[in-house]
Amino acid sequence: MRSFTPFSRKVWAGACETGGSPARKEVFSAESPQGKAGQGMKKFIKTYLIDEFGKREGESLDEKAEQKLAQLNNNAPGKSKTQQRYLMGSIFPVISVYQTFQQSGMTKEKAIIHMEKMIGENTRNHTRKMWEMLGKLPFFFSLFKLMFRKGLTGDSWDVSWVADNKTNFEFEIHRCLWHDMFKEYGCPELCAIFCHNDEINFTDVSKYLKFYRENSLGYGGAYCDFHFYAKERPGEK
Repeated sequence: MRSFTPFSRKVWAGACETGGSPARKEVFSAESPQGKAGQGMKKFIKTYLIDEFGKREGESLDEKAEQKLAQLNNNAPGKSKTQQRYLMGSIFPVISVYQTFQQSGMTKEKAIIHMEKMIGENTRNHTRKMWEMLGKLPFFFSLFKLMFRKGLTGDSWDVSWVADNKTNFEFEIHRCLWHDMFKEYGCPELCAIFCHNDEINFTDVSKYLKFYRENSLGYGGAYCDFHFYAKERPGEK
């Protein structure tokens, strides 16, 4: 699929603070839990834009992206509260800056390069470091499974479990909110960036965990497969 592994996406979206949707202030006010997803991501995007384009142009792009984000947030009602959090904390901020790049005269190819760099930096600096820290624990594999299973609950993914034992933790995702929303908003190419985040997050992240994948929705596969093994993969040395 993509990207952020489902749980890493959850970490990224859920760990960010959020601004509420103007259309649902009673549910998504700035004070509500759902109304706090997005501030952290928006702050990171603004910092990236200023670093890459300079203060004047970066702030101008950020202001345009904020305006587009407000419009996108108005489309969020009707989704579940969990999906709202992911939309406001991850998906809509990414779509807003991607569309802003292109509407400001940037080619699609160059916009994709910036999105890959921006999202990749965010992952390496946050969730990857978190997994590396936890990966030092000798019981990391058991903890990892517990955290991932919890992160995959809810209505944002359709999951088929393949294996869950002392050495193997494997599953397939046949539907993903990120894949669905990027396709709905005319930018399915963004999903591949999020699928790649799984590689960033879990490749060689711990001596107690091995990650393997063959398919992903973001790269045209019928599903995303996740294969995690305790220490070495069974049958390997």
